[in-house]
Amino acid sequence: MKGDVHLPWGRFGLTWRTDLDLVRPEGGASERPSRLAPEALDCPVASAPLEELAAGAKRVAVVLPDATRAWQEIPLMVEAVAERLDRARCRNVRWIIGLGQHRPATEAEKALIMGRFARPGDRVFCHDAAGARDLARSTSRGTPLIVQPDVADTDLVVLVGGICYHDLAGFSGGRKAVLPGVSSRESIQANHLLGMTSSGFHRSVAAGVLEGNPVAEDMAEYLELFLAGRQAFLLNVIPDSTGRPYDYVAGDPIKAWRRGVERAVELQTLWTDRRCDIAVVSSGGYPCDIDLYQATKALAAVYGALAPESGIVLVAGLEEGMGTEVFDRMMRLALEDFDAAMAALRADFTIPAYIAVKIAWELADRPAALVTPAGDRVAFPGLVTTDMDEAVSHVTAGRRPERTLLVPSGNAVLVRTR
Repeated sequence: MKGDVHLPWGRFGLTWRTDLDLVRPEGGASERPSRLAPEALDCPVASAPLEELAAGAKRVAVVLPDATRAWQEIPLMVEAVAERLDRARCRNVRWIIGLGQHRPATEAEKALIMGRFARPGDRVFCHDAAGARDLARSTSRGTPLIVQPDVADTDLVVLVGGICYHDLAGFSGGRKAVLPGVSSRESIQANHLLGMTSSGFHRSVAAGVLEGNPVAEDMAEYLELFLAGRQAFLLNVIPDSTGRPYDYVAGDPIKAWRRGVERAVELQTLWTDRRCDIAVVSSGGYPCDIDLYQATKALAAVYGALAPESGIVLVAGLEEGMGTEVFDRMMRLALEDFDAAMAALRADFTIPAYIAVKIAWELADRPAALVTPAGDRVAFPGLVTTDMDEAVSHVTAGRRPERTLLVPSGNAVLVRTR
C-alpha cells in the first residue's frame, strides 16, 4: 500500500512516499537489553575484574574508537572504565584514540569521545601511525608488529570498541582496536593487502566471515602476538539491528570478543524468505553516513538478499562528501579506468584506496544509485540524485519491482536469505 517511509539520512532523515511492495527483513533484538557497561564489567569473561588488573599496574593505556564510531556512545564506556580505574587508585592514564589511518580527531571530536569525563594527570591524544614502534615480530603471513609506543610500553591495555558486521575483518571490535587502531601504516597495509588476490579481491574477505578470511585470521594472530606477556582487558558494546547500543561484553580480549561476536550474530542478522528484486538501504544516518567511505559499508549488508544482477539504492547524507582524498581519487580512477586503479592499488596500497576500488568492482555489473544531497561532490558507480523515485527507476530500468528490500540501518546488519 502507498505510504510514507522514513529513512535515516544524515542528521535528520528522508521521507519517501511509495506504493512499492516493501520487504522488511525479520530478526534482530526484540527484548530489552540484558546488560549495560557497568554490569558487563561486573561479570568479565575469562578475566579478573578490571579494577583488580589495574591495581597492580603502574602504566595504563585505554584505546578508544574515533569519532566515526560515535554510535557506540563512547563516553558511557569511558565513564564505566574510569570508574573502575578510580577504584584501583589508578592515575596518569593514557587515553589513546585509535585512528588507524583515519584523519586526526578535532578538539570537538575529542570532547565528543571523552564526554564530560576528565581526570587530572591523564592524557588524551590521537594515535599517529607514523610514530609507531617496531616490536621485531611478524605474523606468519608477514604482517610486522608495529604499534603505538604508549600502548607498547604499558602494564595494562584496555581495548574499547563495538562489535558489528565488518566487510574486511568479518566483525569489528576486539582485535581491530590494535590493528588497525594503534598500528603503523606498514602493518595496516600488509594486513589489508591480504584481501586481494592476483586477479582481484578475495571472496572470503567479507562481512561475517572469520574462518578462511585471511584478513581476519591475520588480525587474530597479530593480536595474540601483541598480547603475549601483557595484561589486557576488553569492553565492547554490541548494537542491535538499528545500530543503537544494546548489550555489552567485557573481559579477556580474545574470549570476551568471541562471546560478543556470538551475540552480534543474534542481534544483527536479518532474514528474508527469498531474494528480492532490488534493495533500498540507508547507512543509518549520521555518523554512519558522514562520508561515502563510511556509508558504503551498507552495501555489503544486502548483497546476500539479492541476485547478482539486482540493483541497489544507497541512501546517505554524506556531510563530509567522499571522506579521504585517497578514497575520492581512487574511486574516480576506478570509474574511469579500472585496470589502472588496480595497478595503482597494488603499487601503493591504502585502506581507503582498497575500499574505493572494491566498491567499483562489486557494483560493476549491478545497477546502483546513490540518494544524497552531496551532488557533484561525490563520485559513485551509478546514478547520484536526491530523488528516491528516480533512483528506483534507474536501478530497475523503469520496471516495477515485485519485491523491494528495505533496510534502514545497513551499516549495522547483514541480511541473509533463508
